[in-house]
Amino acid sequence: MLSVSVIIPAHNRARYVGDAVESVLRQDRPVDEIIVVDDGSSDGTGAVIDAFPQVRLISLPQSKGTSGARNAGLSAARGDVIAWLDSDDAWLPDHTSTAVAMLERYPSALVSFTSAEFFGDRRGFWPRPDVPEDQPFDALSVAFSRTISTMSPAVTRRSAVVAIGGFDESLRSSVDFDLFLRLALWGPFVSSARVTSRYRWHGDQISARPTKQLESMYASRDRLLRSLVEGGRRDTARVLAQELRTCWHDDLWLAHAKHDAEALALLTHVAGTLPEINALAEPFGSESLALLRRYCRDRGRREASEWPDAGAPRFLGRPRWLYAQAFKAQLTYWSTRLTRRREEWLEPFMDAAIARGRLETPR
Repeated sequence: MLSVSVIIPAHNRARYVGDAVESVLRQDRPVDEIIVVDDGSSDGTGAVIDAFPQVRLISLPQSKGTSGARNAGLSAARGDVIAWLDSDDAWLPDHTSTAVAMLERYPSALVSFTSAEFFGDRRGFWPRPDVPEDQPFDALSVAFSRTISTMSPAVTRRSAVVAIGGFDESLRSSVDFDLFLRLALWGPFVSSARVTSRYRWHGDQISARPTKQLESMYASRDRLLRSLVEGGRRDTARVLAQELRTCWHDDLWLAHAKHDAEALALLTHVAGTLPEINALAEPFGSESLALLRRYCRDRGRREASEWPDAGAPRFLGRPRWLYAQAFKAQLTYWSTRLTRRREEWLEPFMDAAIARGRLETPR
């Protein structure tokens, strides 16, 4: 029978962490140890944990972020498997009996995860990936395309997480995506559609800042592709590079549909820096983006002389609003197969940006 360590990272979560711990204590399969890592809190999070004698408290003098806090808990844990629980989430009573049993049933599986329901400011269920139920599967493609699971529904073999170096402490967002992506290289996952975890939705959480998450996900994908090439796994890298193009294309259309100028600006940068995406067909490829940048540069120089208040440096800063409008024009061009010259449909957006005074000074 596998021993189970629960790790709960908490930064200024005095309001929620008690509920998280109580949900662990209500499990129908008791765990072997509960570790709460107080990540430099200033709101009395540690004092809440003092009321639970069953819990081992690790207090970090300064915040190391959720990755650093989880790694601190991982170093202290002794269980065969780690059950991860965020301090603002909770488990239903059958979580450990469901998730841990899958790892016992399938010794080759490194990760098991269940389904989760939202509570708090949102209702519904965490979108479940299209994966087999209750049987091991190769998770690499799914984990590369999307966040396969949040941390609270997941249980991992401690040895596997230690072997890949734990969480990447350079990341502040999408740390679950990064961990599962790297674990997927090492072995299969197993999953259950049973809802055993509750994901609290509120404004004070990392997932409420989707552009930061998007940026981290592309950084993780890029690192993985590089490591595959360096490790001689070029065939796998080629397959995932094609998947990367699909991910970028889907993200672009979603950002456009949401009128998310910040995400469009980020995706512009991503497409210009990742060689795998530069292979996309026009008008989303590197040639199109180069033309767009060149046009912005030339147009900016002309406008700088005609509109002294705008200034070339501000125009050349690739402001988010302007790029959002330019991408909207590109999407229109792509979908309607316009035959007019590029300048005819980009220029009105350039003029509008100047007229509205929406240019931003680059940092």
